[in-house]
Amino acid sequence: MKKIGIIGVAMMLMCMSFALGDAPTGFHLDNQIDVTGDWKWDSGWQSGDWKTAQFNMAIDSNTATAAQFSEIGKFGTQWHLDYDSFALVNAPVKFENTLNAITVNPPGITPGDSWTKVHFVETTFSDFSASQLSVNGYGDVFVSSKYVLDNKGNQTIDLNIN
Repeated sequence: MKKIGIIGVAMMLMCMSFALGDAPTGFHLDNQIDVTGDWKWDSGWQSGDWKTAQFNMAIDSNTATAAQFSEIGKFGTQWHLDYDSFALVNAPVKFENTLNAITVNPPGITPGDSWTKVHFVETTFSDFSASQLSVNGYGDVFVSSKYVLDNKGNQTIDLNIN
């Protein structure tokens, strides 16, 4: 009987050590940036907070044990954004980005004198592949990307509005 009790305690301790050994891991990031302007034409100039672009970023890795993220953004001037970021994850990871830029005051149908200008460069690397997406455009620009990496990877973003 004593042997059964000792074996039972030993098995319980082993189960507890396995449970303690499975520490939670992962890295998750959500980032949203709105670019706004100050005046909108609607049968006359109206002052306000008019959205001209929105950028969304999501990084998701359930198994990462180390990750780095850095960003540099220049904010404060209406209609403008200068943004750069870098992400590095040491495990399978999903990078997902969406940019939606519009021209609030299109020339020709409003007294506006310029189109929204977009410069977007996204570079993604994994152990065995690489991708570079480059978009330059005027007016209404929509970009959506999703990369699912089977191993560690990194991604850089260079985004300029106007």
